[in-house]
Amino acid sequence: MDSVRREVLRLAVPAMGSNVLRLLVTTVDMIMVGRLGPIEIGAVGTSNILVFLFQAIMIAVSNGSMVVVAYFYGKREYSEANEAFSESAIVSILLGVAMGSIGFFFGKSMLSFMTDSEAVLSNAESYINVLMPCLPFMFFGFLCSHVFKASGDAITPLYLDGIANVINIILDYIFIFGLGSFPSMGVAGAALASSVAFVINALLYFILFLSKNRRLGIFFPTRIAYLRDVFYYGFPTGIEQIAAQISNFIYTAMVGSLGEIALAAHVVGTRAEAFSFMPGFGYYTSSSVLVGQGLGAGDVKKARRGAMESLSQGVLLTGVLGLLLVIFPRELSMIFTSEPEVIELSRIYLILMGVSQVTLAMDFAMRGALRASGNTTYPMWITIIGRFVVRLGVAYLLGFVLEMGLFGIWLGMMADMFFKGILEYVKFIRTDLTKAKISSREREKL
Repeated sequence: MDSVRREVLRLAVPAMGSNVLRLLVTTVDMIMVGRLGPIEIGAVGTSNILVFLFQAIMIAVSNGSMVVVAYFYGKREYSEANEAFSESAIVSILLGVAMGSIGFFFGKSMLSFMTDSEAVLSNAESYINVLMPCLPFMFFGFLCSHVFKASGDAITPLYLDGIANVINIILDYIFIFGLGSFPSMGVAGAALASSVAFVINALLYFILFLSKNRRLGIFFPTRIAYLRDVFYYGFPTGIEQIAAQISNFIYTAMVGSLGEIALAAHVVGTRAEAFSFMPGFGYYTSSSVLVGQGLGAGDVKKARRGAMESLSQGVLLTGVLGLLLVIFPRELSMIFTSEPEVIELSRIYLILMGVSQVTLAMDFAMRGALRASGNTTYPMWITIIGRFVVRLGVAYLLGFVLEMGLFGIWLGMMADMFFKGILEYVKFIRTDLTKAKISSREREKL
């Protein structure tokens, strides 16, 4: 096995594990809440779309930090990497406070766009009112995970996210269903368990950074040196993710207009499918880090090899997981609900998405490579066009104009996945990495 292949595996496999564990925090909520009924499933599912919208804003900071930190690690300028990280950490906490406040005071009104079911909205309000105050901790932990990976350490986030997940599972059971004299809290209990897990995760990261024998460290910055670079690479990513989540609101509203059962089936399907995303996230990380570090070290050949090896491994593994979605859709749906109508509809969703998984892997790996090479605007525009023109356009045409219903709406998502994966692959193989400039000081020389 050559060195690049080993590097890809060393970064991607722990990153996959870390993302699986982070996903399990909300997935365990969904599994346990699923035993309460379809209304509660819809409440938690729609609430998480709001959380993902806020998290999309944080992604601008975390992904920008990943590009800059990986670049400085490639150049072995570790103090500069820590400066960029420390500045980003302050921004992540402030964003968490701002987004948490918006969600707490206006969350129910925002969620009413996706469903008019008062029962769903009432349960969703209980969920977000507990979860929103912990967003500063969630955002800080999210940033720390990205920065550790950018430094080449994907193992530490795996361990810390594992600890948080164990805590969440234990507390979920106690808070949702009650234990002994402790009362059942329902969906609010699920949110409380996740909140405690996110807070502990953030505190463990902070304690690690206080260790003096670590190369990666955090301090209170006395200057603003690299936020310009972080936002230069992160801002288009943030716009891209915000656009994606806004389109999710509209898309979910289309699904929700078909009724509570349709909404529950969509939520169950997306949650069951979510684990097949994990190779994509893992190889997004390896592609981003290896391209960034390769360019920082002046090794363009290694940078390109890292991206293409990430793509190859990602397509292979995601293809296998997609096949499992096609073969076992009913069994996967039954993990989250026992409602026969919900299971039957979500089964169709999983088969459609299983067919599309390979293009999803292409999208992840090539998007990470393009961003790490300094091209953040192309993925942004491809995502905006894919989401609003392809996904929503095809969904509306097939689902409502041609009256294909839920099946037509889901075909819109499938079309979007093919569109993005293929175009980003073509763009990267045509990219001249010798012209990539990551630091603002180097860009100013052009």
